[in-house]
Amino acid sequence: MKFLGIIFLTLISVIMLCSCGGKERLTKEEIDPYDAAIVTFLNNKSMDMKVVEFISVNAKDDDTASCIVKMQDVNGLYSIKPKWKFKFIKQDGDWIVTDYKIL
Repeated sequence: MKFLGIIFLTLISVIMLCSCGGKERLTKEEIDPYDAAIVTFLNNKSMDMKVVEFISVNAKDDDTASCIVKMQDVNGLYSIKPKWKFKFIKQDGDWIVTDYKIL
């Protein structure tokens, strides 16, 4: 049930990101694979965090990538939204988080 809540909140975040004006927006297709990898990573590490916004995605080649996102506690209790940098590798067709850093 908690996993469905995280997915729902992530989808809301993506919709909010797409509805904001201003800078060039990342498409849903660009962020979905990385979002899924981050959600899996956070669940496996029992981190009660969620992605609020994708700032950038940098696919270095077909098998490695990185992205910068704004994160927030899953319940939205705090207004602090630090930026995190995630690094990924592609394994068996899926993106997997290999490293992260709070910026």
